[in-house]
Amino acid sequence: MFPYDQPPTLPAMPTAGSRTGGFKIGRRDDCDIVVRDPLVSRIHATLIPTPAGPEIVDNISINGTFVNGRPVQRAMLRDGDVVTLGNSDFTVAGGTLAPRSVAPGSGGVQAERLRLTIDGHQLLSDVSFTARPGTLTAVIGPSGAGKSTLIKLLGGVERPSMGRVTFDGHDIHAEYASMRSRIGVVPQDDVVHRQLTVEQALGYAAELRLPPDSTAADRRQVVAEVIDELELTAHRNTRVDKLSGGQRKRASVAMELLTGPSLLILDEPTSGLDPALDRQVMSMLRRLADAGRVVVVVTHSLTYLRMCDQVLLLAPGGKTAFAGPPHAIDAAMGSSDWADIFAFVSADPDAAHYRYLTGEQRTPPPRRRRPSSRPAVPPASGGGGRSGA
Repeated sequence: MFPYDQPPTLPAMPTAGSRTGGFKIGRRDDCDIVVRDPLVSRIHATLIPTPAGPEIVDNISINGTFVNGRPVQRAMLRDGDVVTLGNSDFTVAGGTLAPRSVAPGSGGVQAERLRLTIDGHQLLSDVSFTARPGTLTAVIGPSGAGKSTLIKLLGGVERPSMGRVTFDGHDIHAEYASMRSRIGVVPQDDVVHRQLTVEQALGYAAELRLPPDSTAADRRQVVAEVIDELELTAHRNTRVDKLSGGQRKRASVAMELLTGPSLLILDEPTSGLDPALDRQVMSMLRRLADAGRVVVVVTHSLTYLRMCDQVLLLAPGGKTAFAGPPHAIDAAMGSSDWADIFAFVSADPDAAHYRYLTGEQRTPPPRRRRPSSRPAVPPASGGGGRSGA
């Protein structure tokens, strides 16, 4: 069984000096160390005890063996090294290999002073935020605020000019080869083949994305679990082009969940959806985050932001205007009217960014007078007394 709501675990390995042969590591049940990870090969690597310490040898695995973020065919291991197989990390300590533990309250995404300048044009300026496992983060802002640019940096597609992005302690860009399988990116346009049923489309995707040594039964199980999690069981035999917009978006998300990513990034998943479908999609993202993932969504839809744990509001030029829980936006921005808020950050991005940095709350904007639908009443004559009938 391949779990999708938590990282795989395995027992600590015996000391390297306690066995003259090698320890087989992989997905197969008869391995010395069994790793329940869909991207780990059936016999992925071998750990060999030597007088100088343990040596790890890759067994021509599909997704590779990494030591401290670098791909290796074979490498001597030292205490403190991090070994990565598929989506699973292990640490070396005292000649043993054990699952890498993440301290409570840590892990997840850490964006540190991200800046991106292309041809002298600033797209992002010192953007920093943290998204822990189990959280849903919304990235919002007017056009030209760098929202799509930010998710390219978070997904490792684009490199920042300055700053860095780490995920569970790994530098996403420096260790992209070993990290890319942990990141699922759902584009705005649905990429599921519309002429296939949901189950067929996911089945073909599983053949492409899972290791070739996965059996047909393995793939069917993975597809079934993803369909169940995305609440598509009733539509598994429905052609994709017959699904509603919200159901198609769930099918697109299901494609990314096949490999068990723990970071899910979505670009405008509710674009073009009516309010009811908008709520369905945001509720789905909430459930995916509650299962232990980090979920980051770029959205223009502001109706259901209170389902999120935090909101990152960007101003034009990629300047941070707000970062925090949704309930704090009103006080920080001096308004609950999104039209007023967006008008302010668009008109003066530097002022919006300065207020964010200093923690200064914005003075509420003056209330706009709404034109009355009633005709004007002329002033009463005679010093305000009533006229006789």
